[in-house]
Amino acid sequence: MSEQSWAESMIAIAAILSFFAVIIVLIAQVGSTWRARLIASRDQAYRSLLEQSTRTQEQLVADLGILREQVSSIERLMKEVG
Repeated sequence: MSEQSWAESMIAIAAILSFFAVIIVLIAQVGSTWRARLIASRDQAYRSLLEQSTRTQEQLVADLGILREQVSSIERLMKEVG
């Protein structure tokens, strides 16, 4: 093997290794981007669920207040009758 072919072989090996390194970095970056989008989507779904449960809780508190007033009114009526 001549010195020139040895140098050409080393350049070819370096080029191939560089190519695979770039491919590996690209795959890692695509994976990171996909993971970040998944997390953002999950966070958005969680926020939506949280907002919905907050509205439901507020409605339940309002309904409970109305129910207490009605029970209190019935108790007063029962005391007046009985």
